[in-house]
Amino acid sequence: MGNAQSSQISSGYAEALARNSLTQFNTIMARADKPEIPSDKADVTIIGSGIAAAAVAYSVLAEYKRINKPRRVLVIEARDLCAGATGRGNGLLNCAPHEVFHRLRASIGLNRAAALVRFQLANIKVLDELCRKMKWDIAEYRDVDHVEFYFSDRDRELAFRKVKLLSQWVPEFEIATYSEQQAQSRFKTSRTVKGAISYDAAVIWPFGFVTSVWNHLLRDYKDSLYLMTNTRVNSIETLGRDGHGYIVRTTRGKFRCNHLVHATNAFAPNLVPGLRNKMTGILGTATALRPGNSFNNSDMDHGQSWSIAHGKTCDYAMQRPIGLDGPKDIIVSGGFSNATGHGTSMIGGRETDSPSGRVIETWSGVLSATGDILPFVGHLDPSLTGRSPKPRRNKTKKYDYKYHGEWITAGFGGDGLTWAWLSGIALGAMVVGTENFDVKQETGRPGGTVAKWFPKELIPTLERFDERTFGDIALRFVWSILGNQPEGSDDGDHSADGIHQANVDNLML
Repeated sequence: MGNAQSSQISSGYAEALARNSLTQFNTIMARADKPEIPSDKADVTIIGSGIAAAAVAYSVLAEYKRINKPRRVLVIEARDLCAGATGRGNGLLNCAPHEVFHRLRASIGLNRAAALVRFQLANIKVLDELCRKMKWDIAEYRDVDHVEFYFSDRDRELAFRKVKLLSQWVPEFEIATYSEQQAQSRFKTSRTVKGAISYDAAVIWPFGFVTSVWNHLLRDYKDSLYLMTNTRVNSIETLGRDGHGYIVRTTRGKFRCNHLVHATNAFAPNLVPGLRNKMTGILGTATALRPGNSFNNSDMDHGQSWSIAHGKTCDYAMQRPIGLDGPKDIIVSGGFSNATGHGTSMIGGRETDSPSGRVIETWSGVLSATGDILPFVGHLDPSLTGRSPKPRRNKTKKYDYKYHGEWITAGFGGDGLTWAWLSGIALGAMVVGTENFDVKQETGRPGGTVAKWFPKELIPTLERFDERTFGDIALRFVWSILGNQPEGSDDGDHSADGIHQANVDNLML
């Protein structure tokens, strides 16, 4: 009988900004902390409760409804609802398309690199659609003009070349470029800025969005969906009887299921031993700052988000529409707020306009990335899990339903907001066996079969786990964090993969 032991997930993370002020969060937690589950059986068990888990639940429940076969879905979360990386993110919906395209073109080719960029951009579009159609105003979704500043001629010219190449392969996505003088004039920066680019992006309050999803699902599927928070999974075993594939042992007892979805991002290797040299976690930080009067009175504090590229790293800033005590808080990530001679000090003109009390709150979270810097989304081979239930398949020929299986959606590299939703939607269809259904576009889901819009490069096939790709995972992350490139590589990048947001001494292998 296969089994896996988990490491305890620490509950000592700092609470995300304004978490306990959210009424619907408190309502959900009151139910999830003391769940009334009718039995210990579920068809699908999802471990995790962030955006990836919410998307899987949204999709699984919708797909079961499509085939008129309602099934029970159990969600198990080790901490409070959405207490992981999703709830701690800065909310910037920006995949830095020019950097993503540059990073992927050598490994998967220009055409497929363009396809993955379009997939990330589609994630932003569908989150916008969800928030508008579902009237989830508390998610604070809004379109912004994202501006990336450069502080050397070399960085500016490298970025401009990447933008030019991207425009040839993804021409529908427009990026404006600004020379040194144009950038300083247009964005009212100091003379340290040597150039800039800008393009359409968005920002969102991830915690508000995800709790809105759970609130919606609990209302619409009250007899099918059950959430269980502050419940740690201790081990997973296979079953050879009673028709269920797995038994999940938790701090609240044991639960049986047919399908098990790992949506815990950096913590997935705790329960999937075969991933322990395929992905890793990295500690990142974010800070909420009180803007000074000069900033709030400028034209920079409305409809923009920012990247500060210094050397070969890049840090991010965005502004929430509502602050805790009046002003609109600025959320920064990476070393932006602490780096002497970099970050805030390089913007200019705003160093002394808030003499005290600028920092409101600082918190941390664990990012996750894989050896090839692409997420894992799909079925997990038993050789990775160490568990292999006796295979059974549904006798019907109407859809391809695998009776037992373990699945994953994780490893988003700090860019979960531009990967996770559609990844979870695709995975949900795979779990139910409806991925080949040619469906009309629906709220939160593109039209067509899953293969029509989901990139095959994200599927965790055994062929993907090539030693050349995953053998030196530690060195790859060090290169990503420090911007150092292996011998023979082309120019460095400072892409928005989130990995650079941590110091190398925070690398956790």
